[in-house]
Amino acid sequence: MAQVKPSQKPHGLSRAERLQRRRDFEHVYEAGLRLRARNFALFAAPNDLGFSRLGVVASRKVGGAVRRNRARRLLREAFRLNKNRLRCPCDVILVASPSWQILRLSEVEPDLQQLLEKVNATLSR
Repeated sequence: MAQVKPSQKPHGLSRAERLQRRRDFEHVYEAGLRLRARNFALFAAPNDLGFSRLGVVASRKVGGAVRRNRARRLLREAFRLNKNRLRCPCDVILVASPSWQILRLSEVEPDLQQLLEKVNATLSR
């Protein structure tokens, strides 16, 4: 298999930086760390790739397609801006909660930063 590397693009996540397979999601759910914020949950499990990957989930309980897509975009962007805070490479899943409110990036980002610090403290041991 070819060496997979993250993109050097300033915006967005490359294909390699996204969780795409069901088995990857299942592995993180089963073996990963679980943390909770007001409007989303974070699941994280270390990987051997040398870079972090992200998966975002927003079920129909969050709302219609517009609300789900907004939730996914906000969570993805918050992670992209803060992925360098992770000290160890890991797979991260962000799950929008059913009580998701229409938020701004500035309201989501501090919660994510706190959870990433907890991930560092737990997984860096």
